[in-house]
Amino acid sequence: MIDWDKTTMDIHEGANATLKRLEDEAGFIFDDRCSALMDLEACHISGTPLDWDALADGDVQDVAHDVFGIIHHIDRDTGRLGDCFSPRFAKPKTDIQDQVIAKLERRGFRFASRLSDGEVVMQRRVKFGRPQTSNMKEKDDEDNP
Repeated sequence: MIDWDKTTMDIHEGANATLKRLEDEAGFIFDDRCSALMDLEACHISGTPLDWDALADGDVQDVAHDVFGIIHHIDRDTGRLGDCFSPRFAKPKTDIQDQVIAKLERRGFRFASRLSDGEVVMQRRVKFGRPQTSNMKEKDDEDNP
């Protein structure tokens, strides 16, 4: 389900400016402009944030690729993009460290925390004895249970 409460005026204006640019510079005519606008907003708030400034400055063909790709590949129930489509002007993921921590926790690390300098320390579950602590900068030893 799309959480439309996350939509802000900045998101709406960015999506609207993107569509207007395609209409003015490339001559595209949208059959249902409202749906196209909502598709861009849903994509932005549901997991693939778009870089509105890059969409305003980028090559119009690349912008068209993103807009029509989003319209074609979006799941209108969830706002997520399917078929491995990735917009060229999507903002880079900044939560990579959180994703790595979540993946390690799924692999058996029961504790993961950040120290003040950004270093991550984890403990791996063991069947007997005390948990083993490792440092993320060190190579993970696969021989330990």
